[in-house]
Amino acid sequence: MSDLFWFEYARYYFQIDYLLSNNDLDMYVIGASGSAYPVELKSKKAADSQTLGKWFGIDMGPFAKLAFFTANGMNTDALYIVEELGDNNQFIQWLAIRYTELVKVCSWVGQSGGTGMTGGTSSTYKVPKAAFLPLIDLLPLL
Repeated sequence: MSDLFWFEYARYYFQIDYLLSNNDLDMYVIGASGSAYPVELKSKKAADSQTLGKWFGIDMGPFAKLAFFTANGMNTDALYIVEELGDNNQFIQWLAIRYTELVKVCSWVGQSGGTGMTGGTSSTYKVPKAAFLPLIDLLPLL
């Protein structure tokens, strides 16, 4: 029940200050600049790697959807927003990265991820946690 509350709370937070609507992606945000940003919103625990440090994964499906929106010739960008969770699934913080920054820092080598929505395994790209900004710091830049 608390998971649903926090997801709806996040949606409410965006609706107060930003115009948004739902579709196949989690939402769109219209920034103060008037630019539209498709959003992929996930709850994740940071993984750790000796070579990369702490990182989050982005599944190849959402990665491709965000690529479509940024490659459409309309000078758009997209956002990947992560609700970071601790070991006991407790909320830690909201983090975000623009897709045009994500593609510069992601691993570009897919690896097997967790179980997908259809029950099979997913393929994931690693994105260093250090590349994310706190969501509260990124939103005013839109």
